[in-house]
Amino acid sequence: MRRKHSDHAKASSIDPHIGHNPLLRRSDRAQARTKSIVVTLMILMLPLSAWFAMTTLSAQIDRVSEQQHSRHSVTATTTAEAKATALAQSDVSVQTTTAVDATWTYAGVEHQGQVSAVSGSPAGTETAIWVDDNGVRSMQPLTRGDAVAAAMFTGIGSFLTVTLLLYGMYAAYRFHLDNQRESEWDLAIKNFMDENSLS
Repeated sequence: MRRKHSDHAKASSIDPHIGHNPLLRRSDRAQARTKSIVVTLMILMLPLSAWFAMTTLSAQIDRVSEQQHSRHSVTATTTAEAKATALAQSDVSVQTTTAVDATWTYAGVEHQGQVSAVSGSPAGTETAIWVDDNGVRSMQPLTRGDAVAAAMFTGIGSFLTVTLLLYGMYAAYRFHLDNQRESEWDLAIKNFMDENSLS
């Protein structure tokens, strides 16, 4: 008898609605579900952001390798004095370099163009520049540090962008639910006052 009674008590203690708070409104449950979904998506975005970063790093490393072979450092010689511009002579701004005509030689071919030189430097000033396989002036080649920085920017940037977007959507939905709950409270208070009015 005691065993039967204890078994019955044990079985009856299992509430099929355990964890269900009757005080929670439908809007509260909807907000909780939405929050769970947002947090889950943020967590799932972590490996996706890491994949974006690794993909970017691989592509940037390929660019570094290509540019290391296609960019060349040469010495350019200015053909005119690097005169300071009017902007450099003003008190508002100080310009330390200016563009000046110069020549350089690559693969036995002489090229002409403009380079940056310190303002006031005379003609014949030498400066190092980068050129491509055709001897045309180009940007300095990327380094592995640049590749890593680009990968980190892509990974972190994608994660922050999606996170902010998800949080913004959740905040907007919560704002909508808050307004809805306020309206429900106002209506409930009005109905209560009408039903219990002394007049």
